[in-house]
Amino acid sequence: MSDFTKMNIEQINSILLSFDTTVGNFKNAYVKASEENFFKILKDAALENGFVKSYDDNNIQLISSLDTVKNTIQTIVENAIQVDTGIEEEVAALEGRSRARSGGSSQSTKEDDSTIPQTQIQLIDNSKEQLEQYANMSMSDLSLVASELGKLADANNMTLDKLLTGEDYTLKIQSALLASPNLSENLKNLIQVGDVDISQKLLLNIFSGKAPEVVGMNDDMKNVIKTYLQMVADSNHLSLETLLRGPEYSNVLKDSLRNFNNIPNYLGNLTNDNMGSALLDVYDGNNIGDMNSGEVSIIRNFIDTASASKSSNIESLLGNISSIKSDVVNLGKSSVFMNNLTKFSNEATMSILSTLMGIE
Repeated sequence: MSDFTKMNIEQINSILLSFDTTVGNFKNAYVKASEENFFKILKDAALENGFVKSYDDNNIQLISSLDTVKNTIQTIVENAIQVDTGIEEEVAALEGRSRARSGGSSQSTKEDDSTIPQTQIQLIDNSKEQLEQYANMSMSDLSLVASELGKLADANNMTLDKLLTGEDYTLKIQSALLASPNLSENLKNLIQVGDVDISQKLLLNIFSGKAPEVVGMNDDMKNVIKTYLQMVADSNHLSLETLLRGPEYSNVLKDSLRNFNNIPNYLGNLTNDNMGSALLDVYDGNNIGDMNSGEVSIIRNFIDTASASKSSNIESLLGNISSIKSDVVNLGKSSVFMNNLTKFSNEATMSILSTLMGIE
């Protein structure tokens, strides 16, 4: 397997140009229902039942989505070029320092040394600053980072704990983060000037529970998760310790963790105006959509825990959503963390959860 990804930039740009032309032709040629006499007559007769607006709006959204796809691909290509250039420069600098350290045992060596730049970029330990960036991420951005790691682990056919501890994957992790269009420029800048192994070490700590503040894992969230896992254990006629420590139940455990997968998406689609009523509906079992019983249980446990923690009844708690907005964010981030554990080896998943739940 190659240690790098090859991109045919010219071919990609050619395809993007053709794609852009096709989208442009569609923009100029698609039929606008609101301008067609047939639909005007139907609308005047109140017979079109909202079709005209829906049709035109969907076309506008389609064009916007196609433009977004094109811009995203362009950004990825540009980031990949920047990453490759940066790596080439770092390698050249490392080779230069290596030649300099080899000494001047011959005239030719001295002449070679004269071509080495006198000023090299010195990589620094800015792990504290990078950790602050992760701690300030939204649950959506944290989810995207977890997704990038999951894709990288899958591409290398390994578990996430192996990816985050293997020295051979340090640079791949850094490159994947720098190439991601979803990371902030501030974090990317810190990654570029920081020691190359910082990203791997930080992400290992974050997703193995050693930086609980980054993933919203406070005492309340630990109680939410412990209550949920106890329910899973009870439904399988097990003790919580057996569920978390028994290798033969690792599949049961990981299946239960996958119920956290859709929680961040659900929470991310709520607004300040509908959050309280939506959460109350889930708690009461109304309007739960395609949520499964595990997802509903997680949210109910969250509401019960928040209510007890704030000594409030549920209706009052959810009627003043500002009082639990930060708790909702913690639920989303903790859900990203829990679902991400399904990418770890069985042994690592059980060990991490046992430690978090205080079961040693």
